[in-house]
Amino acid sequence: MSHNRMPSALVPILIVILLVAAGAVALLPESPPSPPAATATTDTLTATLHVVDTEARTFAVITGVGHALRLVSMNVDPACEIKVAARASQLQDLAPGQIIRVQYRKTADRISAESIETVQVEDARGGP
Repeated sequence: MSHNRMPSALVPILIVILLVAAGAVALLPESPPSPPAATATTDTLTATLHVVDTEARTFAVITGVGHALRLVSMNVDPACEIKVAARASQLQDLAPGQIIRVQYRKTADRISAESIETVQVEDARGGP
């Protein structure tokens, strides 16, 4: 009965090859770190303006979520562009009950409006 045995001279050669390969892997540069996750997301919301606090530079809107209503409070970014009836305006020109479209930035601890514009609502007859 014959056994397939590796010649004893090959064992040290294989050990050296494995050690060289392991050393080469250890010398490879580390992979670059993955880019950090975005810390802020930007989105748009169309809702009914509920309240405006010009001193605190905040406002709240009411929006629908499924079959429920949600009150969303936002800070007004210092560079926020505000338009009422397509004209450049100020925060104090906004009034509760207006439909507004807000482009905002959301971070872990706050929501900041970057632009606010009133939306013209047409009645069922198609007129303004």
